[in-house]
Amino acid sequence: MSTYGEPQELEQGDDAPRTPTEILAQISEEMVPQFLELRAWPENVKKEFLDNLYKSMVCIMLIL
Repeated sequence: MSTYGEPQELEQGDDAPRTPTEILAQISEEMVPQFLELRAWPENVKKEFLDNLYKSMVCIMLIL
């Protein structure tokens, strides 16, 4: 256990994305379709979430 301010080592599985391109692919191919299938969230919440998700994806694309 680390204290505040100390870096923590992240553990990744073999299938964890390692590059921005892989992160974008995982988001668009796996996470977005699952999210769009959710029926429990109100439409305005889903819209706001997707807006922020797309903004985040653009930021990732800008660093490529």
